[in-house]
Amino acid sequence: VVENAFCLLQLLPQNKLLVKRLRDFGDAPSWPALLGGESILRLFYRLQIVESLIPERATTSADGGFGRWSQQFTASGGLKHLLGTLLLQHSADDLCASALTLSCVALLLKLITSFVTSAQEERAGSDTLFTLAAVDSGTVVARLLELLRAVSGISDAPPHTKTPHRKVENVQTFSPAAEVVGHALALLAGLALAEPRVLDVMREQADFVST
Repeated sequence: VVENAFCLLQLLPQNKLLVKRLRDFGDAPSWPALLGGESILRLFYRLQIVESLIPERATTSADGGFGRWSQQFTASGGLKHLLGTLLLQHSADDLCASALTLSCVALLLKLITSFVTSAQEERAGSDTLFTLAAVDSGTVVARLLELLRAVSGISDAPPHTKTPHRKVENVQTFSPAAEVVGHALALLAGLALAEPRVLDVMREQADFVST
């Protein structure tokens, strides 16, 4: 019922006031108020708005496009907040409990990867996720591996299952579990390339080989 209701919500226009608040967040935004993670439904809806703003800024902004906007997002604590949401808000099992929660996690991982990549390009690769958001590498890697372990026991969604996400034309879609795996592995690979000690953290995980 909840997933069907959320799918219906996707048919409605986005909340214009919320879009404006997320697009023009200012110098000292309250990220818990804008992107609070207590409710996965609320978070997912707002992450979709953030995702929709990325191409908008890239194609219409005259002051640096996506790079400038994402740099401001990171500098004002937005990336750190997204990581805090990923690390602290819910258990891995809760995040993998349904197609809806999996879709939210997949989008969260996708956005984190996008903001990290953009920031590293802006600063010529001098910063990693850990310096950008002041987080511990072991904590991030352990969380990503925890998500991968949780998802590993989930079979692909049956054909009739609807993924609650806004439709994008001419784009092949995958099951929410597959998207989580793909984005988590992409983030792990990017972090390992940018910071070799990430590989040491992975090796310290006793069951990494079986993940």
